[in-house]
Amino acid sequence: RSPWGSSSSTSERRRAQRNIFSLSLQTGYAFDSNVTYQGETGSADIISGREDGKITNLLRIDYVPHTSQTSALALGVEVSDSRHFLVDEYDLQEFAARARYSYQLSWNWTLDLQYEYAFAQLGEDSFLSNHALSPSLTYHWRQRGNRFAFDRTTLDYRIEARDYFFHTEPEFDRDGFVNGVGVAQSFLIRPLPDCDWTWVVSTGARFESIATEGSEFDRFAQTLFGSVEIPFENPLLPDRNLTAQVFGSCEIDHYRHDSLIDTRRRAERDDIIARLGMVLSQELLKTLEDGDLNLHMGIIWNDSDSDVRTRGFGSPFTYDKWVAGIQLQWRF
Repeated sequence: RSPWGSSSSTSERRRAQRNIFSLSLQTGYAFDSNVTYQGETGSADIISGREDGKITNLLRIDYVPHTSQTSALALGVEVSDSRHFLVDEYDLQEFAARARYSYQLSWNWTLDLQYEYAFAQLGEDSFLSNHALSPSLTYHWRQRGNRFAFDRTTLDYRIEARDYFFHTEPEFDRDGFVNGVGVAQSFLIRPLPDCDWTWVVSTGARFESIATEGSEFDRFAQTLFGSVEIPFENPLLPDRNLTAQVFGSCEIDHYRHDSLIDTRRRAERDDIIARLGMVLSQELLKTLEDGDLNLHMGIIWNDSDSDVRTRGFGSPFTYDKWVAGIQLQWRF
């Protein structure tokens, strides 16, 4: 059977081609009230305490070399670049490559296995290399036509091998492994019975064990998260999709050892990290010939509270920040 489908029309060939190969470009501006580097971790690795604006660019390429009725193999490459106006030592370049194999066990069950490699350069120095392997199992409820319906239930396991390139004291070495399990549930909700207005609500939890070669950052992390995606109609562009997404999470990190920099020598260290954000996405263009053009505007608030106290620096892991930005995305 031809991979381009049974139709010989140009539109059908373009649609099939985009399902096999796609290119995405993003560019935008964001203002950060407290420039930090978080990378692959939940809590911030490096905190500047300074506000700054930045220009962000991202290129993503996706390719599906194999697809059938029961399985698919997807490959992807992503390159991103963030340039600050003042705090240039926090300029960030990231490269990621991933391979994902999906197999449909039955009408309702899907098994996925994904491998991902990520490399980050901070400023002009290599900073982090990360390998991750993640199998997941998803149940598709296949319920439609109701005001409330279960959509998908996903259970996943993820193991990461992190290698930090900067030199530090052995006790503060962050190289090591991360093991995590997570569960996520999404729902479809129609608030109005006579209107085809569907909200997508997602919630879940994640539990991680972070074991490093040092002792300062060994911890257990528990995260609760949720989001709601609501479609709207823009009177200025009535034939284009407008979507609002509100999301939030709360992460609790329990550290296994006393902090070496805490002057009070507390028996335990706990961090609480709260995040809340909203993104508006406006579809500007959607054609088979020119691709999809979308405008994203968002704001994210982050608050971290740690019980570590030092004599010279006060509370080095307690901070808050907000980031607001606008981004243009083109996918072809």
